[in-house]
Amino acid sequence: MTDRQPIIISPSSPQMATSSHQPLLSRLTGFVGGGRVHFFTACLLWNLSLAGIWSPCPHAWAQSKPPGNVIPTEFSQGDQRLVFTVANAMHNHPELYYYLCKDQKGREIVRPLKNPSQNPGGKFLEKPPIAVLDIELNRFGALPQAKAGKYLEDLCTEHNKRRAAGIVVAQGPAPYMVGGDGVPPGAYVPPDPKLMPKPPQPDPATKNKAQSAYAELAKVLSNDYALSGNDVVAKVIPEMMSTIEKNSSEPALQKAAHHLVTYDQKTSSLFDKAVQGRDQSLASAKAQLARAERGDYTHTETYEYYDEGAGRWVQKNVQVDDNPTVAYLSMGQMLMAQGTSNEMIRQRIERQKFIMLQKAKAASWKELLPAMADRFSGQVSSRPLVNVRFVPQEKPFDRLLLDNYWPTGFSEFFQGKYLARNVSGKELQHVTFAVDFHHFSTLPQPTTRHVYYIPRWKQGEEVELSTILFPDLVGTGKRYYVPKFPDGRGMNAAPNLELPDMCGVVKLTLTVWANEGKQNATSISIPERLQKIVPALIEGAEITLASSMYPFEATSATSKSSTTKPKSSTTGKDSDKKGTPKPPVSMEERAREMLSLYLEPLLTELPEGSPSAQRIRKILASPRDVREEIIKKRKTDLLAACSAGKRYLGNYSDRDHEIEMGLLFIECDAAGQAIRVELFDPQKPSQTRPWGGFISHDPRNNSEFLYLVPLDNATEPTAAARNGLQADPFSPDATSFMLSLTKTGGFEGKFEYRESFDTPRLSVREPSRPVRVKPAAGDKTQLIAATQRVKENPKWKLPKPRPIITTRGPANNPTNPGRSNPTTPKGRSR
Repeated sequence: MTDRQPIIISPSSPQMATSSHQPLLSRLTGFVGGGRVHFFTACLLWNLSLAGIWSPCPHAWAQSKPPGNVIPTEFSQGDQRLVFTVANAMHNHPELYYYLCKDQKGREIVRPLKNPSQNPGGKFLEKPPIAVLDIELNRFGALPQAKAGKYLEDLCTEHNKRRAAGIVVAQGPAPYMVGGDGVPPGAYVPPDPKLMPKPPQPDPATKNKAQSAYAELAKVLSNDYALSGNDVVAKVIPEMMSTIEKNSSEPALQKAAHHLVTYDQKTSSLFDKAVQGRDQSLASAKAQLARAERGDYTHTETYEYYDEGAGRWVQKNVQVDDNPTVAYLSMGQMLMAQGTSNEMIRQRIERQKFIMLQKAKAASWKELLPAMADRFSGQVSSRPLVNVRFVPQEKPFDRLLLDNYWPTGFSEFFQGKYLARNVSGKELQHVTFAVDFHHFSTLPQPTTRHVYYIPRWKQGEEVELSTILFPDLVGTGKRYYVPKFPDGRGMNAAPNLELPDMCGVVKLTLTVWANEGKQNATSISIPERLQKIVPALIEGAEITLASSMYPFEATSATSKSSTTKPKSSTTGKDSDKKGTPKPPVSMEERAREMLSLYLEPLLTELPEGSPSAQRIRKILASPRDVREEIIKKRKTDLLAACSAGKRYLGNYSDRDHEIEMGLLFIECDAAGQAIRVELFDPQKPSQTRPWGGFISHDPRNNSEFLYLVPLDNATEPTAAARNGLQADPFSPDATSFMLSLTKTGGFEGKFEYRESFDTPRLSVREPSRPVRVKPAAGDKTQLIAATQRVKENPKWKLPKPRPIITTRGPANNPTNPGRSNPTTPKGRSR
């Protein structure tokens, strides 16, 4: 047997590259192709050894004894074939671990596994794809003899040692059996050294061992980016980080590596703990369900009431049975645990680990920047080295996320990308550049920082930056904030898609370190994003200010009445140490404080005299006046939209499709309390129906809406029902329209109708259909005809204005505050 050196393949380029068809966002775990990770591992080991930080163990460089590609001639024919099979699997798949063990049926096997294991035997637990199946030791007739079994044991042990040390390339040429079937091969002939790849050499651009070690660590810490159409994703190697932490002579490198070692320790058992928690929840639910079926959840409650006949208070004991409630809750818990598969847990844990990794990288870069980068960079350059620009880009996204979306940090809706370009006029070596992203809510402070490391950056080459934005990684103290604005239902609407995550970034700060020079912090504004974000925030602030969140009128009346009798001085939560009560916070101050969270930072980026800046200052200076102005304008616009002769075309949505409809306003008084409208079918003008109503107030969002009711049947009523419901405003079952004015001058809302058959109601309100109409050209002939029909039908009386209830509160479900915990077993007190 002859010892030989391993073949370590050098990577073709300094950076890791993967397929451009896999976007950066989709690979949250930093996974890259297996072969490229192996090459990167080999390079990292080699460079760290040159830097004096890591020294290879003997088994990392020594050939396994015995070598797997030489089959001993003294073995039997079956044993030779078995050894050949195992050695060939090791050569073709050196990334796997190989164990001699027994499977679940007790058969002796060699089991290949992707991950190391202390108990490889039993049931095969790893998920597909499975590269190599179990190799049964008796596959060639009988179990191997003792000498061949020992040979296989040594073969697996030495291979696993190399694999644990990071050597994941094939060792020498493939095993062979000259002549086939038991014919012993000749002696091992080492390959020609001239044909073997050379081991990786130290980078000549590094100035010393410290920079070489910094470069290898920076590759791991770099944010993901795309270069020349290929995604570059770093892979954290815990063994290397632990070695750097223990052996490096640079304190900054040790501290940076420590954060990644801590990250690995915290995340190594997350999946196992999550699976254990799910199993414990399932077991607990089953146990509670079993006790409920036995009737354990019963207890006695004592009630006291006054008996008027007896003239005294009487106590009564009542036996309460909570078993049905506990059984129902336990079954829900059990179904939830059973529906949580290992794959679902794995996906959740991978996302959690990715977020934790970003925080660990940010903490590591705080240790390295700017001290380590400054040590190896050149003089401050007189011209820019790197420039970053924003490029708008339409990207598809899952529209199902829109209704309940909340910022996640992964920028799913970001319609663009950031490109960094080498504008130095020459190739840059060992480039470290930090990009501070300024979200509008944290201005003028940065929201988060990305740090990128590129070993070689050619002149004019562009790098696509990551769009991941996890806030508060820089530690500036300003809180990242995405406001939610009220919607027409009196609730908080989903955030505007121009505001969360990377979408809300309006400014960048760039700093570059390279061997050829240094570029000090350079501020880069993004006017394309600012022009979309500022109007969205001003509009949201006006909606919020005019909503029912800030009832200035009600607070004014309350404050006047409260000033007649001042409160006495008390010592408590609202007073200082001397007992003097704190002055109450007015509604105007509350509004100003809330709106300033996202409006005031914008003033640092807007020109002093711009209309947007002036509007923001006016909103913050006098929110009460702005509120009154908005409400007055809304009423004026709504009255103008309801004036006689206005005509609108649009549709209402049925369950299956949209059906056209039109509205023609016939008359409207100055106060909007007497409005006549004619409903017509654009495809069939002879089908009309008179409606009338008034402008009503919606207290949910402090706005006005148009309320209409039918005054008579349609000229040609619709009698056919769709899906068992009369979903047509021309039908007799239609009851009302509720329409609000849109920003484009149209109306949107709903019409309500009664169910046409006797069935139990499934909702507290009548069913409805959404309506959307847009302004259309006027038609004098149609208006004259409609006015004539009104004169001919004096019985079409308009309804009297009255408050309209647009929503109902939750049902009053009386509860007994003295009830015991239903999950407390029998005989146990609360």
